[in-house]
Amino acid sequence: MKENMPNTNKDYYLKKELYSLLKTDDKIFDFIQNVCLDGLWFWDLEEPENEWMNPVFWKTLGYNPDDMPHSPTAWQDIINKDDLKLAIDNLNKHLSDENHTYDQIVRYRHKDGHIVWIRCKGNAIQDENGKPIRMLGIHYEITSFKNNEFRYKSLIEGTNVGTWEWNVQTGATVFNERWAEIVGYTLDDLSPISIETWMKLAHPDDLEESGKRLNECFEKKQEFYAFEARMKHKNGHWVWVYDHGKVFEWTEDGKPLWMYGTHQDITQRKLKEEKHNRLSERLFIATNTSGIGIWDYDVVNNVLEWDDIMFQIYGVAKGSFSGTYDSWQNRLHPDDRTQAEKDLQMAISGEKEFDTEFRIVWPDQSIHFIKARANVQRDATGNTFRIIGTNWDITNQKLAEAESNESNKRNRIFVEQAPHAIA
Repeated sequence: MKENMPNTNKDYYLKKELYSLLKTDDKIFDFIQNVCLDGLWFWDLEEPENEWMNPVFWKTLGYNPDDMPHSPTAWQDIINKDDLKLAIDNLNKHLSDENHTYDQIVRYRHKDGHIVWIRCKGNAIQDENGKPIRMLGIHYEITSFKNNEFRYKSLIEGTNVGTWEWNVQTGATVFNERWAEIVGYTLDDLSPISIETWMKLAHPDDLEESGKRLNECFEKKQEFYAFEARMKHKNGHWVWVYDHGKVFEWTEDGKPLWMYGTHQDITQRKLKEEKHNRLSERLFIATNTSGIGIWDYDVVNNVLEWDDIMFQIYGVAKGSFSGTYDSWQNRLHPDDRTQAEKDLQMAISGEKEFDTEFRIVWPDQSIHFIKARANVQRDATGNTFRIIGTNWDITNQKLAEAESNESNKRNRIFVEQAPHAIA
C-alpha cells in the first residue's frame, strides 16, 4: 500500500536536487530559459541602466541578440508606448507593495513591423533590509492567443449578441457592452455587476422557469441552457432575449463553476409572432363562425393540410386523412372529379384562378355541395409551389335553389296550361 502513496520526502529531495543543479550546472539553467520560456530578464534596480535580456526574447522579436545592448532602453524603444506606461506604473506599484503582482500583457514591434504580444511577469528581489535591488522576470509570447481572441470578439460583435460569463459559486459575472446595450444601458450604468443584475432586470414571471432550466444543466440533465426571457429596458418597456449557455467548468466535487452564454435580442421576432397570433386568432374566429375551412397544399412535396373546419365539411375523421392530394381527390363526386381536377391544374399552370364548385361524397354516402377558392403562390421562375384555399358547404343553398327552380317550373307549367283548363 505504501508503494502507491505519494512520498513527500521524495518530492522534497528532488526539489533540493533541482535547486542544486541550477547552481552548479549551466546546462539546466540554459534548458529552462531556452526551451520553457520565450524570454528571461534580470534587471539591476540599483543601476537601472543595466538589464540582461536572454537571447530567446530578442529572437522572438526578430533581432540578433548580439546586436542588442543589455539596457532597458533596447526594449523600451520597441514596446507600444501605452503599454510602456502600463509596465512602468505596475513596476512602481510592485516595488512599493510586494503584494501587487507585476503581471501584464504588452505589445512589441517585431523587427519586420508586425505586432508581437508578450505576457511579462516579474518579481522583485530584496536585500536584507527589504529594499528592492533586482527584478527577475519572464516572457511568454501569446500572439496566437491574442489573434484568436480578436477573431472571437469580432465574431461576437458581428453577430450582435450580448455575452455573459457567470461564476455559479460566487455569483460574479462578466458581461460585454452589447449585453447592457440590449436593455438600454452601458456597463458603467449597471456597475457593480453580478448575477443580481440579471435577476433585477428579468421579468418576475420568467425567473422560476429560468431557474428550473438552469438546475437541469447543473444536474447534468441538459447540456445546454436555452430560454426566451423578458428584460426591463431602461425606457420602461420589455425586451425579449434568447438566453443560451452551457456549463464549461465544474468544481472537483461536481458542482457547476463557470457558465458561459449569449443574449440575442429577439424582440422584433416576438412582436411579429404576437401580431401573427392575433391575426390567426381573428381568422380562426371568422372562419369558425362562418363555417369556412382552410386548406394548404404543398405542390412540390404533395402535402395537404386541413384545419378542423375542413374535416367537418368533408365529414372525415382526422385519423383517416392521409394528408396528400388523393385525400381530396378520392372524396370528389365521380361526376364532378374531372372538372374539379382540371380547374385545379389550370390554376397551377396559371391559366385561370381557382374559383369553382363541386360535389363531395361523405363516408355515409351523402352528397354535399362545396364552394372552393384559392390563392396560388409561385417562385421567382413562375413555378407554383404552394396553394392556400378555402372551402365552405353550400348544400343548403343548392337545395334551396333546386327547390326554387322546381317551384318556378311548376308555376310556369300551371300558367301555360291554365287557359286550356278554363276553356
